[in-house]
Amino acid sequence: MKNCGREPGGAKAVELGICIAASETSVNGQNSGENGGRVCWAVAGTLCGGDVQGEFAAKMDNCILCEVYHTISKEEDNFVMYPDSMGRANCWEFMQCGREAGGKKADELGVCPASTETALNKLNTGTNGGRVCWAIAGTLCGGAVQAEFASKFANCVTCAFYGKVLNEEANFVMHPSEA
Repeated sequence: MKNCGREPGGAKAVELGICIAASETSVNGQNSGENGGRVCWAVAGTLCGGDVQGEFAAKMDNCILCEVYHTISKEEDNFVMYPDSMGRANCWEFMQCGREAGGKKADELGVCPASTETALNKLNTGTNGGRVCWAIAGTLCGGAVQAEFASKFANCVTCAFYGKVLNEEANFVMHPSEA
């Protein structure tokens, strides 16, 4: 659709490389496309507008303005914004805080309760409380131990990880009471 020439055998594939969306097999068939070609906004590392694009949450604002996104969203009866097959990071992976069990800073700072909260396992497709950390008291964010949901939530909604989960999940759960 963009005629960028970065598909395998494309006019600019040798010069610029093959676009990661053209080779991302984990999403083959999504939105009736080949590999990541019709779900490129969900693939990290695409080269759009001359710049390497980051992951979904970081680039989505640009992608929703793109004619490719709009065309595909109109063409597909069962439009997929973010495929379930794409890897979804837990908060400790995304934030690289090292507070998960066995993490680099777990001995120094303690194991984060989000990584051990098994009652919240699979909420927002995460492990334990890893994708609903804002609802868990005692997480260490911004260098300080955070209190319960009501007092910390205003800070959480400005967090890049919260935005990532919100964008990735079709059935987003803000609080376990909604599950």
